[in-house]
Amino acid sequence: MLGILFSSLPHIFIGAMITSIIMDKNKDSSKKKILMLVFCSVVVLSPDALKILGFSSSHALWLCPILGIFFSFLYAFLIKKENSFMDWIKFSIIIIIGHLFIDYIGNGARLLYPFVKEEFIFSIISKLDFVFIVFLAIFLITVFIYPKKKESVLVCLIFITMYFSFLTLSKIQLEYSLKEKYKSEDIALLISYPNDSLHWGYQLRTTNLIVTGESPVFSKEINVETKREIN
Repeated sequence: MLGILFSSLPHIFIGAMITSIIMDKNKDSSKKKILMLVFCSVVVLSPDALKILGFSSSHALWLCPILGIFFSFLYAFLIKKENSFMDWIKFSIIIIIGHLFIDYIGNGARLLYPFVKEEFIFSIISKLDFVFIVFLAIFLITVFIYPKKKESVLVCLIFITMYFSFLTLSKIQLEYSLKEKYKSEDIALLISYPNDSLHWGYQLRTTNLIVTGESPVFSKEINVETKREIN
């Protein structure tokens, strides 16, 4: 249970960051801000809640605007105001970026289900990416104590973009190096994935070999853990 909660933190923190950008107002009280962040945490985790209930399309893109409409009406009811088109757009964005995008760069998501049943994935963060979670937690605290919210949000976005860009380049470099190393073989499968915040894991299959290993995120070193010939 603790592991599930911890792995949900990137969704919650990204949802909170988006909320602070597009919905939060500086004049709101701390209590109202907290209530808004709690509500948006429910919004951003709604695809997983539907998945637990057995709804197979919970992570599909087509469902996001439907969930956005539902939460915009619920939000309007709770704060006793007229439902608005912009609230619908905002809640849809929170779900798309805060949940589906994080899953896409994490453990994958069936974005086009049921039309395409395969998962889309470009895995650069693990479920328990300590660096990412700690950074987002620091940002969330900063939003509450630092009056110049726009500046703190901008700094956070810059750092997140730099972090994702670095991980993307590191992953591409690893896969390129593996292809060069085994270019004489007929590569049938090559996947890389984050083992933790500091290491990539990889699996490479050719017509003759199955190779697994790891590589440091901050280094070009490639370590082979297992190498098995296929008879």
